[in-house]
Amino acid sequence: MYYADILKLCGWEEDQMVREKPRLDEAFRILGLGPDEMKIAEGRVREGYDIDLMGVRKALGVWIGGLIDVVLSKTEGKKTVYYSFPPLGGLGGRISAMGKGEILCVCPEFILDIALGAIFDRIDPIMETGEEKALPPGRALCALNKIRIGAIAKGIIPAPDLLLASSYYCDQGGQTDEWLHEVYGVPWVVLDNVMDSAWDEFPTLNPERLSYMAAEIENAWTEAAGILGQKPDEKDWGEYAELYSRFVAGIAKTNSAMKADPPPISQSNLQLVRFLRNATSYDRFADAVEAIDTLIPELAQRVKKGTGPLPKGSPRVTSFLIPQRDHEVAHLIEKAGIAIPVTFLSYDAYTGMLDPTYTTIAEKSAQTELSRGLYHSTSAILYWTKKAVEDFDLDGVLWSQPIHCRPMASSGFVLKKAIEEELGIPVLILEVDWYDNRIFSGESMRTKIETFGHLLAARKSKGKTNKEGN
Repeated sequence: MYYADILKLCGWEEDQMVREKPRLDEAFRILGLGPDEMKIAEGRVREGYDIDLMGVRKALGVWIGGLIDVVLSKTEGKKTVYYSFPPLGGLGGRISAMGKGEILCVCPEFILDIALGAIFDRIDPIMETGEEKALPPGRALCALNKIRIGAIAKGIIPAPDLLLASSYYCDQGGQTDEWLHEVYGVPWVVLDNVMDSAWDEFPTLNPERLSYMAAEIENAWTEAAGILGQKPDEKDWGEYAELYSRFVAGIAKTNSAMKADPPPISQSNLQLVRFLRNATSYDRFADAVEAIDTLIPELAQRVKKGTGPLPKGSPRVTSFLIPQRDHEVAHLIEKAGIAIPVTFLSYDAYTGMLDPTYTTIAEKSAQTELSRGLYHSTSAILYWTKKAVEDFDLDGVLWSQPIHCRPMASSGFVLKKAIEEELGIPVLILEVDWYDNRIFSGESMRTKIETFGHLLAARKSKGKTNKEGN
């Protein structure tokens, strides 16, 4: 098996490779991944990821498994449902659980960006096809949407049987789904909501807004089940919820480990594990839980030894997220002596504010989505960012500003002004594309990152000297 070395490196066992050999052969044929591509992937994994940690390796393996699943979904007779990243309302998990092996419900573009992009470095032709078909370059259009359209147009993944759509958070995602609906005749279910709120409303949640979102989630679930020929069953959701709860508990433990000085793992590696909850299907979710369960004691051991990618006392910052496909950005940040113990998308402190009086599945899902802040407001994002600064004893903020993400393209400048004025710590905004590194490179940011690292180190040293003098 010409792919045995890379799969073993990514946590696959020998018997699993033998068992899935026919699937692997066919999927890699469709993807155009041969021996040369496997060698490239092996080099990228060794260079870009912390393969001393089996939890990281297992997570890489889950992403590759998810890629195989979506490529072969129709040929294996499964109904296929796609949702966008970030997922909305927990519908993906509920529909995955409802299908139990008969329905594959995933976010295909995110799986492709990590598995085919970050691991194999073969995502550019797919994005170029998406640009040719519908989303031309130079117009600030999301790379994830280009991947979705391009992969379907090239026949790498099938057109789905159902789209879970929304435009209240990201209008581009809804427009992409509408394009697929019109061109391929794919039925869609639209989940609506509102983003309006008073600036100082959060962390209080407006009950009317929450109940409206809960009703939309419930209606979307019922409508999707009807289109798929299924009956919504809360027992199915309970089975998935148990796995999901284990995963969330695992994230809480990794957050606790990352409060150590030094943090035991690079954030780019940790994102790889945490993002498994955002794209994988029910069929692979047990493997995702195994990956994070494997990682937790490995991180605990490093915390006990006081080891990590950076020395103790390094400046600590947060960001929204770190570009996953371009390893160079994360490496440059670390080489500049900057640790990132937490990102906005990994900081799950919201669990402490959940109101137990909301009891239905839809109400719980709506409360979770709004409490996280991303789907609530810019002020909610600021709220949790400031909490992370306090909770993780941070020295600054290195905010990755997504050039082509409409919901997040301007929030960084609002956050920079507020954080510098209210908390008195420096904020550096890096203009990037989280999913497409054709228009920027980590190397082009070297001067900014290194200068910021020197600034943070000088401030931290001065603060330490002042404390010792007092």
